[in-house]
Amino acid sequence: MKCIKCYGNFKSHNEFVCESCKEFGKLINIMYDEAKKIFMESTNPEKEEIYNILLNTFFIIQNNPKITIYKNIINNLFQKFYLNPSRIITLDEIWIEVRSSRNIKKIIKRMEECQVIKLSNDQSGLNLNIEMGAVMKNLMEKIYLIYKGERESELRVAAVLTMYVILYELLKYANDNTKEDIYRDFESHSPRMVWVATKFLWNEGIKNDETFSDTDITKYLSKHGLTSKSIITITSGLKETNPDSVQRYIADLDLDSNGDINFVINHNIYIALERLNHHRMREHE
Repeated sequence: MKCIKCYGNFKSHNEFVCESCKEFGKLINIMYDEAKKIFMESTNPEKEEIYNILLNTFFIIQNNPKITIYKNIINNLFQKFYLNPSRIITLDEIWIEVRSSRNIKKIIKRMEECQVIKLSNDQSGLNLNIEMGAVMKNLMEKIYLIYKGERESELRVAAVLTMYVILYELLKYANDNTKEDIYRDFESHSPRMVWVATKFLWNEGIKNDETFSDTDITKYLSKHGLTSKSIITITSGLKETNPDSVQRYIADLDLDSNGDINFVINHNIYIALERLNHHRMREHE
């Protein structure tokens, strides 16, 4: 039977969830709990392992038109709150400036659930007011404001916060047990692509070594039904290892004797993921 999470098998009547998705779901719960605590409380979140894991896997979603709405909303909020941290932004403002076919209100509600923002009804009761939540406020004070207009640095902070929201979406997906649960939470926009990609990059693909090949990841993503376009976007992102690259997940590239590319994972990220995976195994022994 094909798993409803990593294969998106909605045509059959089964509700099967594979063991590897169950185990990955445990890892996602651990990662989210750690990220939430650090992003709300840390005095130097940039130095934390989870911050760097999220920053350096942002490339997975960076050019995906179905997911860039998260990045666009976060960028918009950061820019507005940077100019006036105490201001109140309305949902209508965001909707006008960040056009999308996605349900913006639902995404905004998700951001409230993971404490990126706070929501309240306006006086008319017809619109939502948006203020900074504990997570955004801490990242604004500890990182964003310090850079004072350094655009590339600001974009990196926004990328991390976007991935934090995506991690929360993965948490909901991890804790959904049926197709009905998944449809209730995501309708036709489940995070299956991100789930499969991160399942490889954070767990399945790094179980035995700090390297994996282009063939390994391509076969894995293809086996789980990702489109050719999604696969090319992910593998192309991994190959961007120049100093100006968005990602530092991959430290280096090697060619084997058959001409296949071997990806060498950033050692610090590998050690951090190894720690988190050992935590998962200890918790559920």
